[in-house]
Amino acid sequence: MNRAHALFPVGLLTCSLLTGAVRTAGISAEVVVVGFNSAVAASVLLWGRTALPVSFAPAGRSRDGRRGGWRGLGRAALPFCALAALALVVESGVQQWSAVFLTDVVRAPVGLSAAAPGVFAAAMALGRFGGHWLSGRASDRTVLLASGGLAAFGVLALAAAGGPASALAATAMVGAAISVAPPTAYGLIGRGAAPENRGAVLGSSTSLASIGLLLGPALVGWFAAWLDLRTAIAGLALVAFVVSLLALNVPSRSEHP
Repeated sequence: MNRAHALFPVGLLTCSLLTGAVRTAGISAEVVVVGFNSAVAASVLLWGRTALPVSFAPAGRSRDGRRGGWRGLGRAALPFCALAALALVVESGVQQWSAVFLTDVVRAPVGLSAAAPGVFAAAMALGRFGGHWLSGRASDRTVLLASGGLAAFGVLALAAAGGPASALAATAMVGAAISVAPPTAYGLIGRGAAPENRGAVLGSSTSLASIGLLLGPALVGWFAAWLDLRTAIAGLALVAFVVSLLALNVPSRSEHP
């Protein structure tokens, strides 16, 4: 799961660099949007059907009478959905506000501030590749506890940063630490689902957890308007700490296929 999810920040970083290069070359934003959307549509048409694993059956009633999809999410999976959602709150909150934080709070140059989301994406990719390696050597509980704890520390370091270098370093630390939590939680959910329902259950759980992606930037913005951006960013440390608390529900010895 971590290795597969690492492709998302790799794509984010690659496309952001490519977009910056083509915009610098004078290509309009409209052409960039149409070009990328066309590439995505062509990829889906060419490889979408063949790339879907046969074992990922559509939602429906399995042979033993259980259902996939939303009804297939048992009580055991809900804490992991909540854990992934909270991790995504931290992820999106820091990533989406990192450039603004560096510009308005740390007073970094605009060019350096614009690099913050890319630094975060690169750290996420490295974190997930590292998480894939670590998942075979440590329990999921250990991975999730470390993820939440290190992310909380990184968030506090970011909120207290006094210069661009320390702010970027803290941003990278948060990205690397929190990146492993959602894929690890999805892996736990998938291993707990019946094989014939696994695809539907994973689809439902990731959809539910993705609410955190929407809430993160909005919550930071709301608290920043009410208090200030440093305090709003620091508040994400509490969310990361709750990720660690929820990780205590994971058995100390997780089975790895």
